[in-house]
Amino acid sequence: MPCPPLPISPEIVAEGRRLYEQTSVPVADIAAMTGISIRTFSARARQWGWPRRTDRVPKIEPPRTAADVPKASQFQKAGPLYSLK
Repeated sequence: MPCPPLPISPEIVAEGRRLYEQTSVPVADIAAMTGISIRTFSARARQWGWPRRTDRVPKIEPPRTAADVPKASQFQKAGPLYSLK
């Protein structure tokens, strides 16, 4: 027999939604702040009709492109990390 859902105060739900939709705080941290598990949090977010989190790049950074990745020629050749003497 399934357990009845734990009641969560509207203030905690509102703060959780704000963190979920407007920040990059990990879902695990938001769930811990609200006092429920990650699975319960995800299920409730779907149940309450919250949009899925798709944009994981922080909003203060520009989108990353292939041109941002350094080429191998830009790295210096490093010596051995240790020797077997």
